[in-house]
Amino acid sequence: DLQTFLGIAIKKEEVLQNGERMAASWSVLGRFEEPLEERLWQRRSWLLGASGQFALLLDFAFGDGDFGPGFSPGTRWVGALAFYPSNFPQRAIPAEELRTSSEPMPPPDGYHNLESLALAYAGALGRQPWLSWFPAVIDLIPMPEGRAVDSENKEVPLQIPAEINWKLVAISGGRPLRMFGEWDGHSFRPLAFWETPEIFRNLQF
Repeated sequence: DLQTFLGIAIKKEEVLQNGERMAASWSVLGRFEEPLEERLWQRRSWLLGASGQFALLLDFAFGDGDFGPGFSPGTRWVGALAFYPSNFPQRAIPAEELRTSSEPMPPPDGYHNLESLALAYAGALGRQPWLSWFPAVIDLIPMPEGRAVDSENKEVPLQIPAEINWKLVAISGGRPLRMFGEWDGHSFRPLAFWETPEIFRNLQF
């Protein structure tokens, strides 16, 4: 973990040879692209296994950020992933060619309030102090001005464009939405949500 934080990369060949492997049915819950520095972009794709294990697939692109095809949110795949060594494993790469699955993707279990999310995040930091992103499914009520509240009326800032925030407010109608996103200890970036248990919506921004 410290080597990764310092920028010492582990070769994919080493991960494929020695990394812990997990075979499962994987749901693609979210994807986010952002610039890291001039002409260098990163794409994060978050997968959730049937066992509840999250997997982070990282892609990089130079220039205009054209990554090409990837794992689309809302799809399901079956196969094995190899995880990079870590005290809190997240990053992974396909250990074989994954196969698409036609199984439905119901909302996974999530945190019911911000306190339970904060406690889980604290436990993760205790294992991996240099954690950059903490994936989470949580029930939140979107509010105006880029914020949301939980079932106990505790408030959290949302990292989201204003126009998308207003769409969430309208869709929610004051009721909780089960959201998937990234938590950094201070704010939550929603990447997808379930409008109903049968309707999954990806957020693109």
